[in-house]
Amino acid sequence: MTPTPPSITLRQLAYFAVVAEEGSLTAAAERIHLSQSALSTAVSELERQLDVQLFIRHARGLSLTRDGERVLAEARALLGDADALQRNAGRLQHELTGSIVVGCYPTILSSLLPRVIAEFTTQHPRISLDIKEGHQDDLLTWLSTGRLDLAIAYDYHLDRELADRGFSSTVLARIPPYLLLPPDHRFAGRDTVGLAELIDDPMILLDTPPSADYFRSLFTRTGTEPNVAFRSSSYDSVRGLVAHGLGYSILTQRAPHPVAADGAPYVALDLADDFPALEVAAIVPAGRRLSRRVRAFIDSAAQDLTLNPTRD
Repeated sequence: MTPTPPSITLRQLAYFAVVAEEGSLTAAAERIHLSQSALSTAVSELERQLDVQLFIRHARGLSLTRDGERVLAEARALLGDADALQRNAGRLQHELTGSIVVGCYPTILSSLLPRVIAEFTTQHPRISLDIKEGHQDDLLTWLSTGRLDLAIAYDYHLDRELADRGFSSTVLARIPPYLLLPPDHRFAGRDTVGLAELIDDPMILLDTPPSADYFRSLFTRTGTEPNVAFRSSSYDSVRGLVAHGLGYSILTQRAPHPVAADGAPYVALDLADDFPALEVAAIVPAGRRLSRRVRAFIDSAAQDLTLNPTRD
């Protein structure tokens, strides 16, 4: 059974509420820029439809009856609900929906992306995210074949390759390198250490592309060569080897606490050298028109990583 729509209108209730607040038809008419006769007709019609007297009319103006006070309370509640409905409808009209497939380099996924995802899904609850983990070459291949909407990776010496393969990038974060030392190392009590001071010490190299090339480039800048004793593709392994005194290392992603996976501590220090930071970038096909949701994700990631630095 279809319900019969009410004969009274929100406009009538709004007019009634203004008259009640002003206590005068003249003042109310001036406030809402309506003729006094039209306002009086609207209020009288509302009284007729509700079959109740809303006002007591006297020489000083109008005052609410007891029934009028109860009707005013309900009218304000209805007007508030209607206003909320209108605002929510407008918000839903502009709310982003759909899905995004994001490819991400493993160490970025584990250290930076969780908070980006959490913030983005809070801001855009009607967008679903599909995260695919992969290394640089995999990400660019997936991006070129349309498996990804965007990729997040280290932008180290990728400028020429990105241009040649038809990609463009937006820098999301710049992460400076830092030094890891065993707790009993001779430099452990210092604030900074220059890379050349460690030339004779054994080094533990994070051996994953492009990180290994980036770390080696730091030695090239100082005119030295690292004495690599161990290599590992695992951040946890590198930290563990350092913590147990087997050498020093250089990383970019800092753990919240300088403790290896087995609980052994190490020391994290700034490098005294003025080295370029490793850039994290969002990579997209240069000729493809980005959807509003993809642009929103890139903007959100850039803002989050700027407001929340990647260092301890």
